[in-house]
Amino acid sequence: MARKIFQSKMRIYDFRPYDYPLLTHKLINLLIKSRNDRLITSFSLGKDFNRVYKSGSIIKCPELNLEIDINFLSDVIKEGFIYAIIGDKLCRLDFYKNGKYYKLLPVDVYTAPTLEISGIHMHRISGITPWEDARAKVCSLGNLRGKVVLDVCTGLGYTCIHLLLRGALHVITIEKDVNVLELAKFNPWSRELLSDKVKIIIGDASKVISSFADSQFDVIIHDPPRLAIAGELYSNDFYMELYRVLKPGGKLFHYVGKPGYKVRRIKLMENICGRLKRIGFKVKPVHNILGLCARKLN
Repeated sequence: MARKIFQSKMRIYDFRPYDYPLLTHKLINLLIKSRNDRLITSFSLGKDFNRVYKSGSIIKCPELNLEIDINFLSDVIKEGFIYAIIGDKLCRLDFYKNGKYYKLLPVDVYTAPTLEISGIHMHRISGITPWEDARAKVCSLGNLRGKVVLDVCTGLGYTCIHLLLRGALHVITIEKDVNVLELAKFNPWSRELLSDKVKIIIGDASKVISSFADSQFDVIIHDPPRLAIAGELYSNDFYMELYRVLKPGGKLFHYVGKPGYKVRRIKLMENICGRLKRIGFKVKPVHNILGLCARKLN
């Protein structure tokens, strides 16, 4: 029986990004050290840049109607955190909820941040930025112009945005944890999730996927949390569903993690490779981006 593209029970997330100026410890230090009274800087983690004027410890940005005392802020802002200026208040972008600790983590002064959940980073940040990490994964899928794509695990939306940048016609993206998207709304690098080409579904991908039609997607990108956190997204049942909803000849990228990673003495990359092949995929490891590229043969 044919399935509907969206069932009425699906929860669609209405992503509405904020546009608050953001500050980090590194940015404040750069402004303090600058000897210029006119300079260009960013209050959006490098997404946009503005002209600012410096007079002693006072920084003014007419474009943003912003005036701050950087000497005062240097004593208030802690390293390793991002702060939003909301009205006359300084709000740190981290919180505890449902037994987890969520944090928007700065990587560098003018770089897209990563998401940290209970101490675990959701992107690679060693030798690569989170933005470039997502771009590399998407580029492995080749030409996406006019393609309909399933993005499993939205996170901060970098993968989804790069899919659009490479020409995807429509992206359906699934995120289990609404708290992640609440943080993403503060992140300037996540703004393009607000698009009529993007549909964000809140739910467990291992359950949501059964609602999609056979051969619905041209491309799937599967970037799950580690196995210990989301084992259901590494199951044979879920892989069979990925195969079902992918069109014949369609491509899948599956992020796995560091080469040689073992779970209960099983090499995860090799294990997943073998299971995808048995389901019917043609599979090729892509070690430089720590994942697998697969194609549905028929």
